[in-house]
Amino acid sequence: MMTIFNNLKKLSQKREFSLALQLFALHTYLYILLFHFHEGRFLQDYLILIASTIIVEEAFHYYTFKRFTLPLSGLICSTSLFILLSTHYTIWPYLIAMLVGISSKYLIRWEKSHVFNPSCIGIVFVTFLMPHLAHAKVQQWIASPWHFLMVYGLGITIATLSKRILISISYFAVLLALTFIYSQTLTQLPLITALGPLLALSVAIFVFHMITDPSTTPPSLKGQIIMGAIVAILDFSFRRMQQPQAPFLALSIVTAFRPLFESFNGFKTFSLKTGTT
Repeated sequence: MMTIFNNLKKLSQKREFSLALQLFALHTYLYILLFHFHEGRFLQDYLILIASTIIVEEAFHYYTFKRFTLPLSGLICSTSLFILLSTHYTIWPYLIAMLVGISSKYLIRWEKSHVFNPSCIGIVFVTFLMPHLAHAKVQQWIASPWHFLMVYGLGITIATLSKRILISISYFAVLLALTFIYSQTLTQLPLITALGPLLALSVAIFVFHMITDPSTTPPSLKGQIIMGAIVAILDFSFRRMQQPQAPFLALSIVTAFRPLFESFNGFKTFSLKTGTT
């Protein structure tokens, strides 16, 4: 078992394999959502979204770099959007969110990398500007306990292979701690009522696949812990304000300020790879 994991870890250092692994996991979640929760009703919309994504991704990449690319990153963005957005039976919010997310990769950059997580900024854009057509899924959707274990198992494995698991751990630890303190001191809610929404499958996708994006997160131990904690604090604050897009808004704000943090060298110490400064 360790040999298999070590081989996966070596392969995960290759960008294409890492993206393919992410895409496989997201399509596993999509299968659960479409065929166990929605009974396959929106498969046609997803196929239209995928075709549009390939065209948009290739157009932007060719215009920017004068060559075509394997559009794995764009497909990850679109699949995440399809899982995490609810659009009231219209495909347009998906297409607009995809266009915003992919264009942000090429138009908003810092040190040869995009600033925002594409799917996250796409969700924030459409849910704030088109609230009558779209909202983010932050509720539970599950067909069986085995699906729950599969989602968390895949998520933890991929976040570990990408060397970003500390962000997930930091985020979960801080958010669970704040929610526990709040529920026990101010609301007297039963613990399961307070913590239950934090374990929804949509939250698992956010925690293990969105905030762990290597292109928009720091590689250092210190940076990952700080980033996860700040996202959790903002998420908790927005939830108390009854903001339905709390986690996505929190992540967008933090990634917007990442260039400023890294300019002060705050996220560049204690490398996960070497353990040195």
